[in-house]
Amino acid sequence: MLQQRVGEEFAESLLGTELDVLVDGYNDDGFLIGRTQWDAPDVDPIVFLAEPTDPAVPPLGVGQIRRCRVDGNSLFDLEAHPVA
Repeated sequence: MLQQRVGEEFAESLLGTELDVLVDGYNDDGFLIGRTQWDAPDVDPIVFLAEPTDPAVPPLGVGQIRRCRVDGNSLFDLEAHPVA
């Protein structure tokens, strides 16, 4: 219980911030996912990535490290979109 609350509070504290995200690929549901510099694959929370809406920002590619703005969270996981 305590660990879940701490994780949720940490994810909420990142709302509106910009983070570097490594684009890992697609999950089983077809969503593009990545992870921050603090997260290990298959263990830590993931970042669900949306394609950029700004035409000046290039599309995401697997293996890239991209600057992203955190738009939301779902428990521990983050939702973000690229800004550069």
